Amino acid sequence: MRYKQLLLQDIGGLKTADHKEVRTGLLYRSGDLFNILPRDLERVQSLNLKQVVDLREEETARRRPDSFTPPRAVNLPLRLGPFEELNLRAALRREIDWARFDFQQLYVLILEENKDYLNQFLNLLADGPRPLLLHCTAGKDRTGIFAAALLLALRVPAAQVMRWYLSIEPHLKKHTPSWVKFLVWYSKTPWETIYLNRPAIQAALDHLDRQYQGIEGYLDEIGFTRLGELREIFLK
Repeated sequence: MRYKQLLLQDIGGLKTADHKEVRTGLLYRSGDLFNILPRDLERVQSLNLKQVVDLREEETARRRPDSFTPPRAVNLPLRLGPFEELNLRAALRREIDWARFDFQQLYVLILEENKDYLNQFLNLLADGPRPLLLHCTAGKDRTGIFAAALLLALRVPAAQVMRWYLSIEPHLKKHTPSWVKFLVWYSKTPWETIYLNRPAIQAALDHLDRQYQGIEGYLDEIGFTRLGELREIFLK
């Protein structure tokens, strides 16, 4: 059985524009918990998690179940538009026209197509119980933009959010298996599928400012009305 090294990160510790700090021990982000190393499973168990929110497709969540069973598990299968058509077999056969997929706009697509799920996620954070773990498959794209939206809502400056997003790059480069890198190279798959997508996070930040005059306008659009409550919970 092939185990994998888990990406696991507490989102706390960042400073806000109004000189507060995001509390630690309330929200973690990770890759999926399928076939993780035993020592990583022990790490997850030690967090005393009360909820896990899984952003993967329902079929993927069933096929690759988490190794850890929390008191409460919620699946929010994010809509990815044309990216939902991608599959490994077609990529290996070089049957995919990658020009059809705008990786730079991927996070904008996630924000626009999943307003209901982001609203639900933020309400889960406000309602508890906590701590909560948020994950998708790799923990970088779907999980990254949802957590980034929360950090922006907590008034963490965009530059800090960008640095936080980029902070997992060493983990991805070190722990992505060689066979995965080879398959990506062989199939001519864009490297954004396994590494970070800086243009996409910058495009999402720009989109929020241009389309909604910032994160608060976006939260108004999606119907989230508990921003003050969320800041009370997450800021010290």
